[in-house]
Amino acid sequence: MYTRVDFCKRLCGVSVIRSKGVPESHIIFLNVIAAPQGIHGLCKKHPMVTIVTSEIDASLTEDSRVIPGLGEFADHYFGTDNSKKYQEYPGMPIT
Repeated sequence: MYTRVDFCKRLCGVSVIRSKGVPESHIIFLNVIAAPQGIHGLCKKHPMVTIVTSEIDASLTEDSRVIPGLGEFADHYFGTDNSKKYQEYPGMPIT
């Protein structure tokens, strides 16, 4: 799972598919939540890839998490989030 802007700096699915000879124009990048910085980075490195996302959040925090975002998916999924550092956003109360 990639949750940071450095997606294109590491070995990612797009790079793996491209290494097998698949043209960028035949690749669809599907994700759930993106930030403008991540989309810009992907488009800059792979301009012909089609991007499909359900939401583009406003920005990123200093540690490259989307704002407002859903937190760290893996921590929620595996129940490993022990921090109580949740931030409320207008209209999105923490329950």
